[in-house]
Amino acid sequence: MQSPARLRRRLVITVRAAAGLGVAVAAPYVTLELGGNQEIQTAVASVGGSDPVWDEAIEFDLPPPLPHEQPLSIRAQVYSNIRFCPDRFIASGSTTLDDLVFGGAQLEKSVPLRDKAGKAAGHLHLGFLMIKEGWPGIDVGSAAGTVLGEVPGGGPGSMTAAAGPGPVLPSAGAAEMQAREVLGAGYIMDPSKPAAGLYHPPLAAA
Repeated sequence: MQSPARLRRRLVITVRAAAGLGVAVAAPYVTLELGGNQEIQTAVASVGGSDPVWDEAIEFDLPPPLPHEQPLSIRAQVYSNIRFCPDRFIASGSTTLDDLVFGGAQLEKSVPLRDKAGKAAGHLHLGFLMIKEGWPGIDVGSAAGTVLGEVPGGGPGSMTAAAGPGPVLPSAGAAEMQAREVLGAGYIMDPSKPAAGLYHPPLAAA
């Protein structure tokens, strides 16, 4: 049996896209803060506007789960990066990942955003994948710098995302099948609407 010291978890968060920011944002990027002590920033989106697309994966290292562990807390902030000017805050939002605390799960979330005045400012669509390493019977390769799929029209992941080592995570089709298993039959994600969240497929005619 492997030593408990080698047990670890990795959380891969794919920053997919924002929708309905309400303002045309130049050179937008996102910062993700995990649990108040880890913060990582995406690259600047190649196309700005009110619905920017990043499709970039960010990886966080997590310790092994502890008894009575609290749900993971994620805080996302959207900024505009303008040359020769201080970066401008656009909006922020937070979410907890109750379903991912003990690992092995994959899900999608649409995080509501609010501007500096506290007004609704669209949504940020994120993909989450928890990977356990060093656990008996589990052999998972590195997920560093890979993406969980593509947002239509957004193209492949950024150069930053593509530079990391390790095998590519499941394709968009495989990821959808896994998401169906996690979310339950009859519920699937609609990748054509990055911030739309879940929807019910139409029932077949009798």
